[in-house]
Amino acid sequence: MLLAVTQLTSTDDLMLSNELLIKEPMEQVVLSYAELAKRAGVNGVVCSVAESKFIKQLCGTEFVTVTPGIRLKHDHADDQKRIATPSQARFSDHLVMGRSITQSKNPKAAYKRALKEWNHEYSETTN
Repeated sequence: MLLAVTQLTSTDDLMLSNELLIKEPMEQVVLSYAELAKRAGVNGVVCSVAESKFIKQLCGTEFVTVTPGIRLKHDHADDQKRIATPSQARFSDHLVMGRSITQSKNPKAAYKRALKEWNHEYSETTN
């Protein structure tokens, strides 16, 4: 499977404009990249959760979205600007989740919680 990267989740609109000199809004840039990738024959893209739903609408449900920047609720964003919880990643096919698991005192429990959130089986009352 071949994936293209749209914009890093550590990139925000300010960085997009001031450092990368791209004056269009993030969503428009990412959607343009996704559409170009699909036309080039790429199987999907790495994108933030914020764009995943719109990419699916534009490129079709078979077009794969991989979303990094996934954090459990209340975890620090660190260098990530565009983060989301597993439960907010409903339109993503695959999640990339590192620090919430690797920096947890109980990585196995953190993984299980993330999986339950992604599958919509978790609520704050079951924590």
